[in-house]
Amino acid sequence: MRSALLILLFASALATGVPAQGERALARPRARIDAVDARIVGLLNERARIVREIGQIKRQAGLPAADPTRVDEVLNRIASQSTGPLPEEHLRRIYRQIVAEMTAFEAAEMTRK
Repeated sequence: MRSALLILLFASALATGVPAQGERALARPRARIDAVDARIVGLLNERARIVREIGQIKRQAGLPAADPTRVDEVLNRIASQSTGPLPEEHLRRIYRQIVAEMTAFEAAEMTRK
């Protein structure tokens, strides 16, 4: 009975165009998200090019790719620069993952050459 009611409500919403209105309302903010994502990808690739350069310097100096002190510096700096609305702990988790992936990329690049 309950599932039949849900189906009936969904069918009614479709008939009145509620999902279509919702989709139209979401189109502009989603397009803005897509544009931001494109900029983020560009910036991540720019960061990776710099990381590659740093890896070459580290390799020549005999240094490891991972530098926990530097990771802490990066996390503290980005947390202090944030003005919200993203909470600091979320920003730190995102950046921790970015730094981990960049370090893995750097290590792979260092062993490749």
